[in-house]
Amino acid sequence: MQNNYGNLPLHEAVMNDHLRITKLLLDVYPEGASVADDRGRLAIHRAVWNDNRCEEHVSITSMLMDVYPDGASVKDELGRVPIDIASENGNSDVSDFLVEKAGFDHLWGDE
Repeated sequence: MQNNYGNLPLHEAVMNDHLRITKLLLDVYPEGASVADDRGRLAIHRAVWNDNRCEEHVSITSMLMDVYPDGASVKDELGRVPIDIASENGNSDVSDFLVEKAGFDHLWGDE
């Protein structure tokens, strides 16, 4: 059930850095990883939003990638994929993870 912003409980858990709740929600409803909010953002877009102040960001991003790997290539309403958002917000740990896991290394010419 989505709220009035289009967020699922999964989006909310991710935005609030709740690793265990995110895992539980993905176990119960893995399809939630592919559901966009009203602005075209998946849970993975929300996971990479914050800066490096939370150690769980890479773990949460990894869980979301395991369930819905194509989410790394989904653009939000502003045309940004998750790695764009992570980079814009200084989330270098998640950016590095996405480069490795999602195969974005070609962006840096490391073929």
